[in-house]
Amino acid sequence: HTGRALQPPQTMAWAFGLLNLGALIRVLAGSSWLWLAALCWAVAFALFAWYYAPLLCRARVDGHPG
Repeated sequence: HTGRALQPPQTMAWAFGLLNLGALIRVLAGSSWLWLAALCWAVAFALFAWYYAPLLCRARVDGHPG
């Protein structure tokens, strides 16, 4: 926990949507569309890392240790 409010940004809605879309493509579309499922996952992870990596590398905002 970073000491911040537990309110995800709108970016995370897109990331979770892309993750679900990638899973759906992987299950329904077959191996010829596997690259698109991988791309959806990669973009979703990049959005997650872009938002949360800076927060996790800084000190907590409430001053508590951890």
